This record gives sequence, structure tokens and C-alpha cells, in this order.
Amino acid sequence: MEVQREQASAEKRSKKTNVIVTIVVALFVVAAVGGVIAANVMNDKLKWVTIAKPAPDKLNTVKGEIVPSDAQTIYQDSSKGRIQQVFVNEGQVVQKGAQLFQYEQSNIDLQLAKKAVDQKVAEANRDEAQKIIDSLTEQVNRLEADSDKKPGLERTISQQEANKQLADLQLEKIKLDQDQLNKKKQDSIVYSTMDGVVGNIDADRAQYTYTAPGSDKEDAPVMTIYSNSTYQMEGTITEKQKSEMAVNQEVRIKADVVSNQSWKGHILSVSDYPTHQGKKVVYAFKAQLDDSEKLYPGYHVTAKVDLPSQMEITIPRSSVMKKGKTTYVYVAKKGKVQKQEVSVESKDKETYTVLTGLEHGDRYLTNPSSDVHPGMKIKKD
Repeated sequence: MEVQREQASAEKRSKKTNVIVTIVVALFVVAAVGGVIAANVMNDKLKWVTIAKPAPDKLNTVKGEIVPSDAQTIYQDSSKGRIQQVFVNEGQVVQKGAQLFQYEQSNIDLQLAKKAVDQKVAEANRDEAQKIIDSLTEQVNRLEADSDKKPGLERTISQQEANKQLADLQLEKIKLDQDQLNKKKQDSIVYSTMDGVVGNIDADRAQYTYTAPGSDKEDAPVMTIYSNSTYQMEGTITEKQKSEMAVNQEVRIKADVVSNQSWKGHILSVSDYPTHQGKKVVYAFKAQLDDSEKLYPGYHVTAKVDLPSQMEITIPRSSVMKKGKTTYVYVAKKGKVQKQEVSVESKDKETYTVLTGLEHGDRYLTNPSSDVHPGMKIKKD
């Protein structure tokens, strides 16, 4: 009996030992698994920040209107007289080099006709002098060397040669006058210097009325050719806007009368010379549109400009990691940690300005530690 009791007691001690060993092993397994999980899941102490997109405000909103990218404004040249004929109609599409209108040519034609008569007279005088020279020269050649008639004939020949030379000079002058008149006649036609659309034809001038020098209408244009190239936007900006607006900055344009559509473009020019609107100082600017379909000159539009101060991205120095020559931050993408290379420059003692690598809307880690590595899962907030 005593032996049986000792065997039973030994079996109990063995079972108890096995249970303890099993529990210890289980605890080690749980700890190991927990460590693996902890190593692959971000803890709650790490702080993520989303780079906010700039909110639109009055600073980056400018107003203006659509204008042609170029225009040829044509005034009457009073020195050329009245307009004889207009070849185009308002709204007509023309190409560069197209005839637009013509000044009166009757006076030029009259002068050319007179020059033509003068030319014929001079040619006749020249030909007559040449005939006389030829005839007298033949007579002189038949005379004896000591003939008393020879000196008189030779004097007459010299006189006719002078007459012929005078006729040649007259013909040369007539030719120069004719060339000048023909050029003036050619200049009496006004041509378009660009592809475009005819606009603002002066009705009185189109009816060929004469505008005397010094009259009230002398400075009024005969017509304007508006370029049919992509349109531009013109407007004014404030001093503050000018300080941040620069050529080639992108703009997004919307028209008051065209809904659900916008147009892209860029700043073409910003004036350095102010004008005054009451007490306010403003500066003129122009923006070139990439496309102007459905837009027309005179449309009122609003443009959004990406100003540098609003587009700047800054991050704390604590978020930036360096390894060798590589500078990077940790970003959140698809629920996991990813390493994102960045280019930064110092803004102040606590902040970097991001030059490349991050965009508005990106989510980055502000306080990375040595435990963080790419591929780790991020706990949902």
C-alpha cells in the first residue's frame, strides 16, 4: 500500500511539472508572437500629419476680361487722301496679306498718264536727235578733209548730241517719277498684317468720305483686325498680389457666363508701373490661355493663381531622416509605411521647406523612430 501511495504521488508531481512547463512554453510563444505583431504594426505614439491643401482666398483670385491676343488698329493717313474702296466686311475672317481697303488713286493715275506722255515726247526728241546725228555724220564722212562745210556740220552734230543727252536725262527722270508714283499707288492699298477677324469698321469711312486733317474724326480708326489666335485675359492686381505673382505662373480661369468649364493658362506679363483706381494702387497683368474655345472678347472671367506662399510645403525637422546622401520621410500609402525621398532647404531652426518629393494631401510621419521601417501596417484612426 505504501508503495502504491508513493507511485501515485510521483505521478501527480510529474503531471504538475508538465502543466507548468506547458504554461511557460505557451507564455513564451505568446510573447514571441506579440513581439512580431508589435514590430509590424505602428504604435499609437507615432504622429501622422496630412499636408493640407491651400484654401482659396481673395489673395489668389483675380478678375479681368477676355481680349484678343493681338490686334491691328488701322487709322486713315490723311496725306493719302480719301478712301476709295473697302474690300472687307465687319466680322469677316481674313488672312495675313489680305487687301483691306484702298485710298483714292485718280490723282496718281492722272500723274502716271502725264508721265507717259512726257516719256513719249522725250523718246521722240532723242530719236530725232539720233537721226540728225547719223545723217550729218554720213555727210561729214563724204566731204574732203579741207572742205569748208565740214566745221559747220560738226557743230550741228555736237548740238544734236547735246539734245540727245538731254532727252536721255529726261527719260531717266521720268522713269524715276513713274517708279515713285507706282510705289505710291501700291502703298494706297492697306493690307492685314495678321490672320484674324475684321471688326469696328467706321461706317462713314466705309462710304469713302474724306476726313480732313485736324478734324474730330481724324484719330478714329478705319477698322481693327483682331487676331484669331488663342485669347488672353487682361485685368489688374493689388500690391500684395503683385509681390507674389510672376510670369509663367499657372492660372485656372472661369467665365461668368460659361458654367461647369474652366481653362488653363499662365501669367504672360505683370506691369511694373502702377495706376490708381480711386485711392487703390493697382498693376495691370495679362494671362495667356492655352485654349479659348467658347470664350469671346469682352467675357468677364475670374482666375485662380497658385501663389508661392500658399503652395509652399513646410515640415518639422524631426520628420526628416538621412542615410548617406539620401534624405527621406516616411509617408502613409495604402495603409502601410513607405519611404519617400525628398529635397529640402532650411526655413528656420525647427522647419524645412520641401522643394520636391511631397505634395498637398500627402500624409507623413512627424516623429519617426528606429523601430519604423517600410511595409509596416498603420493602425486606422
